[in-house]
Amino acid sequence: APGSLDVAHSLNNLGKVALKRGDLEIAQDYHMGTLEIYERLAPGSLDVADVLNGLGNVAFNRGDLETARDYHLRALEIRERLAPGSLDVAHSLNNLGYIAFNRSDLETAQDYHTHGLQIQERLAPGSLEVARSLNDLGRTFLARQHPQAALTYFQQAVEILEQQRTQISAPEARALLLAQHTTEYANLTQCYLTLQQVELAFATLERIRARSFLELLAERRLDFQAQAPADMLAQQQKLDRQRANLYDQLAQLSVTAAEEANIQVLQRDLRDVEHQQQELAAAFRKASPRYASLQYPQPLNCRQAQAALDPGTLQLSYLVGDEQTFLFALSRRGLHAVTLPIGQKVLAERVQSFRETLDLFNLESRSGRAREQGQALYELLLAPVQTDIRKAKRLLLCLDGPLHSLPFAALVTNSDEPAGYLGVQKPLHSTFSMTVYAQIRSRQDTPTAQSPSPSTRPSEREGRQTRQMVTSTLQQVGRLLALGDPLYSLAPALAVSRSGSKKRRRATASAVNAFEVHNPELAALHRRGLSLDPLPHTRAEVEAIGQLFPQNAILHLGAEATKIVVKQKSAQADILHLACHGWLDAKMPFSSGLILSQPEMLGPSAPTDDNGLLQAWEVFGLKLQADLVVLSCCESGLGQAMAGEGLVGLTRAFTYAGARSVLASLWEIHDASTAAFMTYFYTAWKEGASKDVALQQAIVQMRAHPQWKHPFYWAPFLLNGDWS
Repeated sequence: APGSLDVAHSLNNLGKVALKRGDLEIAQDYHMGTLEIYERLAPGSLDVADVLNGLGNVAFNRGDLETARDYHLRALEIRERLAPGSLDVAHSLNNLGYIAFNRSDLETAQDYHTHGLQIQERLAPGSLEVARSLNDLGRTFLARQHPQAALTYFQQAVEILEQQRTQISAPEARALLLAQHTTEYANLTQCYLTLQQVELAFATLERIRARSFLELLAERRLDFQAQAPADMLAQQQKLDRQRANLYDQLAQLSVTAAEEANIQVLQRDLRDVEHQQQELAAAFRKASPRYASLQYPQPLNCRQAQAALDPGTLQLSYLVGDEQTFLFALSRRGLHAVTLPIGQKVLAERVQSFRETLDLFNLESRSGRAREQGQALYELLLAPVQTDIRKAKRLLLCLDGPLHSLPFAALVTNSDEPAGYLGVQKPLHSTFSMTVYAQIRSRQDTPTAQSPSPSTRPSEREGRQTRQMVTSTLQQVGRLLALGDPLYSLAPALAVSRSGSKKRRRATASAVNAFEVHNPELAALHRRGLSLDPLPHTRAEVEAIGQLFPQNAILHLGAEATKIVVKQKSAQADILHLACHGWLDAKMPFSSGLILSQPEMLGPSAPTDDNGLLQAWEVFGLKLQADLVVLSCCESGLGQAMAGEGLVGLTRAFTYAGARSVLASLWEIHDASTAAFMTYFYTAWKEGASKDVALQQAIVQMRAHPQWKHPFYWAPFLLNGDWS
């Protein structure tokens, strides 16, 4: 049916998809093709208004506000004539209000949004559309210097979002809702700060931080499968196998035009399996009698967050917006808030530039630039609360956006001092949110490290007693499970880091061909740049750590360093140490994981259900009671940034599985230097230092080493969770 209305509908849909992908030129071409058919076959119709709306959105995203306004006015005229008082009319009014706001015509913007909201509240009360309109009105009033009026609109918008969340059963789906509406919470936060209501601003920020993860942690204590029928359990196993198989098939493809169609089909199938898993998880919840009575933890307010902090801890919480960044400095003594003059895009560029100056292959040529940029970032991000930092004994970081990949330890506090690095000056650790931190600290199901309840206010003496109890327990029980020096079947000669690097020599063709036969999944990752060099220093690293806990250390090296060992023995470990290759899948974070001994290297006795890959989605299924998990591998502390939730990756997975603390890395780490670093860290911890202080002392000792003093060797390690 060439040139038909059906063709026009398809073109219009393709235009909307292109706009979502940011392909503005392609989106305009599709919409112009649509408009030509509509104006010929259905002139002046609502379909014409719809495509005019699409063209207006394209023009707005291109920064052409005049053209965008003209398109939306034409769409509004048609909609008011054919469907007066409809939601389509409200949609056009709000679009015009948004354009007027960006043209600084605030009075006109207010009029448009007010009229649009009146229609939406009548036809779609309590909807997300109403929340957006309330937010737009609040933003307009705030820009007109009427913060008290703006506050009412922002509060109503956030309340609608909170009500919408309660109607969604799965925490994962609730996370998606908040990820698409972080702007409403950020605007409410800014409004509270404008009104100098700092405590309410902090509480608003806490309402959006890692909410779904907090709820998942609460659900973890319930055994949903205990009451599940056999057919549901069988379905779960089937979906797990399907998901693993789809990951394997994707890994075998190359990112080329020829493979694009296959990639899209497999990704579609993967999304379908994940959706089925979410539905099955919801069914498990319904089958659990205890789920109906489950009360989710509520986000902490300022006073409660202060009570969850130990004396001497300064919590630094960031919220990165489009144009500015908010910093909250919270301690037992009080709360300070600062607005930093930098937004998402510029901050991401500066963080990336700093990371590049710290690269292993730029140590000499960019050493001066690294210190300059490190000091500049310190001045921007931390100097405004320098007085609080000086008084603090340790820093607890709650990060956002590009800051997740920033090595705070390498920030320069004083350029005149050779050791003027933040990681040398202060013990550092991080958390997903203060509410999550309080939950982890108050867990009573871990036999080691019983921390005080967040509702109490322990003294420093009590903190030392807690640390001494932990150390004593570790020395006596010492349930250390450590894996290292895995056997890899693809081993080029040069061993540098613990992840695949495109800067290394390739394996021989015969080795690659053999690898293709035995493990096509990893062979595909090798084609994308992964190189499974041997890691001989991980053996020495694990053995040295084992000597610190001689009575109850369980070491698995070489052929014994397998995924099956982790699955079977990790539940009994107080310390879980994994020294191996790792890889980060930024687009599919639950596919990221650790590479342990490969089954083809284990002989005929190798388990059939061990592919040598421990992926993040599998870690979620572990049942840990570990006081500490150490991921001594590359980029294990990175993941996919999800608005509101933070990073989704291995650290999140191990924390959910039960770890009180996770030590991970932010980039490709050096094999030999990491072995030394870990020995320093465990020695300090064994001698009675808290985990964050042990990390600090390891940095100090690395700085004293003539070969490992550069930040590249010690700055990537960040402790997440409990510091004690």
